Amino acid sequence: LTALSPSLAQTFPPISHWQGRASIRAQSPDYLPYIGNVPNMPNVWTISGLGSKGFSFSPIAAELICAQLLGEVWPLTQQTVQTINPARFIKKVKPRKPYYQKPQTDQQSEIEQVK
Repeated sequence: LTALSPSLAQTFPPISHWQGRASIRAQSPDYLPYIGNVPNMPNVWTISGLGSKGFSFSPIAAELICAQLLGEVWPLTQQTVQTINPARFIKKVKPRKPYYQKPQTDQQSEIEQVK
């Protein structure tokens, strides 16, 4: 700045007096919050990943959690609740059949029957 405009650079305080702030917000990869029961933990519920929208989303999120815990009518549609479900990023493992199975011989089938 000093090289481009010395007079403008003199209007700022010295660099040693500058202050700054940086912050990090917890956010999901799809920018939607995690609201609901945590997978594989039946008694743990979460309202997280709200990012910069925490102040706006927290009242409806709290209302949804309370409705789910108490078995009441949800304030959001089923589709919306599935969209913000904490389990949405868990990959589902599909069982695969082997491409080739050896045909069993008569001796192998007799052995399996004896077992």
